[in-house]
Amino acid sequence: MSAQANNSKRLTRYPSGSFKELLFLALPLVLSTLSANMLNICDRYFLSLYSQSAWKAVTAATNITYFLQIVFVMIALVSQGFIGYFKGSNQEKKIGPFVWQMIYFSIFSMIITYPLGVAGEYYLKGIESQQGAILYLRYLSAANFLFPLGSTLSAFYLGRGKTQLILCTNIVLQAINVGLDYILIFGYKPILSPMGIKGAALATIVSQALFCTILFISFAQKKYKIIYSTNNKNLNIDMLFECLKAGLPRALGRCTVIGSWVLGSYFLIQRGGDYFLVYSFGVTIFTFTSFFMDGISQALVTLASYNLGKTSEEILQKNLKNALLLLSFVLLILFIPLILLKKTTISIFVKSTPSSYATLQLEYCCIWLWISSFCSGINRIGMSFITASRDTVFYAVFVFGLWFTFSLPIYIGVNLFACTPVIIFICDSFNSLFNGIIFMIRFLKSPYKKIERISEYAATN
Repeated sequence: MSAQANNSKRLTRYPSGSFKELLFLALPLVLSTLSANMLNICDRYFLSLYSQSAWKAVTAATNITYFLQIVFVMIALVSQGFIGYFKGSNQEKKIGPFVWQMIYFSIFSMIITYPLGVAGEYYLKGIESQQGAILYLRYLSAANFLFPLGSTLSAFYLGRGKTQLILCTNIVLQAINVGLDYILIFGYKPILSPMGIKGAALATIVSQALFCTILFISFAQKKYKIIYSTNNKNLNIDMLFECLKAGLPRALGRCTVIGSWVLGSYFLIQRGGDYFLVYSFGVTIFTFTSFFMDGISQALVTLASYNLGKTSEEILQKNLKNALLLLSFVLLILFIPLILLKKTTISIFVKSTPSSYATLQLEYCCIWLWISSFCSGINRIGMSFITASRDTVFYAVFVFGLWFTFSLPIYIGVNLFACTPVIIFICDSFNSLFNGIIFMIRFLKSPYKKIERISEYAATN
């Protein structure tokens, strides 16, 4: 009976700290992230077919919409760590009330994000396709709360190691989104007229709303009311504030990372020509291939949080070793398109014949993208442990240095020394590797530093 009870407390049916346990949690999340990346490609492709102007407008507006989403999504995702901790420390009754606090937070976030969206219109004034960009921004700003809400409801499942529902829901709804994208952008005569940019925005909003609805209906099931007290909807300011204290530094840190990248890429884009070509190719490839480590890092947050709740330091070290092993498999896979078949990969995206200099730089770019995948993997693994331990203030302070170690070197290299356009991926590699190692060292030295405070809070509430 005791063995049976012990098994029921596990995140998966596999032994704690095993490679199979990490793979079981990570694989659905990797596939889910892959489907999301494919969706983004389809969305931009349909808009480019509709008109180049529409494609450029949405691309410009996305700089603002993504910023507004990521700030509050990062805060909402911290709840995954809390949920994993509550489950690991046998405090399941706190999970439901905690999720409700983040639901309220997601809804009330519109008080901040909508005015920021209106202010963001000034960023788009005077640019090419200004009208279409502002239209897209207004629609997405009006529904911005759906994105942290979706992350909050996802965390209820991810924090408990239940990834299958998230995977299936994501794949189905993203398939629906692609279909809606096509129909709403191009229309369906004689029933529906082409809507272009407005159609792309509506397809995204409808799909995200359906995603939240499905997860909430599942969250409200009777069995979860009994196990996790999901019927306890009372607003608990102390509990909400505890999550905000952990989430705000992480969100601010993420904003710093995004901001430094945007600034660094600005110098390449302004240079134009081969610099813009290499940058566009590199970002396209890197964004798509990032689905591997996105899924692995989410699974690692769940495992680390759970084992912190169990105070299983030995298993935490096994989690780290397994994550590094899985990263090595990812690198072997990426070695094929980025190193062995780099010319084929380049030809898929670069249709016109580039100059000899551009061709050489594109090949260098593939090599550095592979190196950057390794360094980014180390960084994401380190960030996962930092997130699980709620050491987010350190993260926010530490990444502030990226303005000086990432953006500034690119500015000096491009504008003063005419360095290779690959400099942005070189700088990213060194920064990611250094940051990831620091994150790992800090976590392994004192993994329970922040958790002790959370434990005291949980015991008194």
